[in-house]
Amino acid sequence: MLESGRVRGLAVLFVLSVAMPARADEPARVRVEAEGECPTRVDLEAALASLDIGTNGEGDTAWVVRAVHPPHGATRFELVPPGASEPVERRAIASPDCEALAQTFALIVHTHFTELGLEVAPPLPPPPVDEVFPEDERAEPEPTLPVEPSPPVPTRWEIGIGVLGGISVDPLLPSLLAQLDASYLPEATGPFVLRVLFAGSLPTTQSGIDSVTRWALRPGIEAGVRLGNREWWFQALGGIVVDIAAITATDVPLFWRASPAIDLAAGFGILLGDVFWLRIEASEQIWLTYDRYLVDPDGTIVARSPVSSTVLGLSLLLAL
Repeated sequence: MLESGRVRGLAVLFVLSVAMPARADEPARVRVEAEGECPTRVDLEAALASLDIGTNGEGDTAWVVRAVHPPHGATRFELVPPGASEPVERRAIASPDCEALAQTFALIVHTHFTELGLEVAPPLPPPPVDEVFPEDERAEPEPTLPVEPSPPVPTRWEIGIGVLGGISVDPLLPSLLAQLDASYLPEATGPFVLRVLFAGSLPTTQSGIDSVTRWALRPGIEAGVRLGNREWWFQALGGIVVDIAAITATDVPLFWRASPAIDLAAGFGILLGDVFWLRIEASEQIWLTYDRYLVDPDGTIVARSPVSSTVLGLSLLLAL
């Protein structure tokens, strides 16, 4: 039994002997047709030329190398003998690399011609290029503009330090905080941002029937998105902070309270130079628990922890 490749080769030789009007002693000519952009006709011609296969065939005396790339799916490749309507080679290959597709199709054509023992017309030599001499060979060359180096891309870590002014709602109590935070950006400039922060407030005093003084440490963690570019960006974060407050009141020794809160923050950053940014940020904390610090004998609330607070801050960021 003959191998399938040998049977196909004999069948093609029979087709050629009947259909091809060109003389047997003439080399085979190839014409390229392409529908779509992957690969293009130029890509296919270049790939065939790299295997010494010319593509200047015309009319019914030429082999047709056809590539059809539909909007969706694999690219269909066909090799049609001279004067025939049906291809002797048909392949469907899916690949996003158009240059690799062109090389693959060219190899299929080369292999097919080799099996048939066909002599193929080589590519035409390029047209001669007229040598142009400058009018004045002593003229100085045109100066080239220096290539400016691209600005450095910020890395994945940012350290920020800033001052924040806040005001607590119920009671109305202003406070001043200093904050240190570190942000992690997997894509260097976003969109995902993960931030850990640590803030501390100066002591504040609520005055009423009695005075209550509190100061706090505020660690937290937030996550969100950053939009923009290296020169400017906007970010929105949400997370959890904990207010660890030291509290003193009249005739009451120092005691500590920890209050968790949902924190929402929005910030705008502007590049100052190299690896420094100025960040303007506003945040809102909604406390999940609160305390009544001191109650007089008739039940009047002297002081209580805040229910919510609003903070506006200015920070300097350093990218590492």
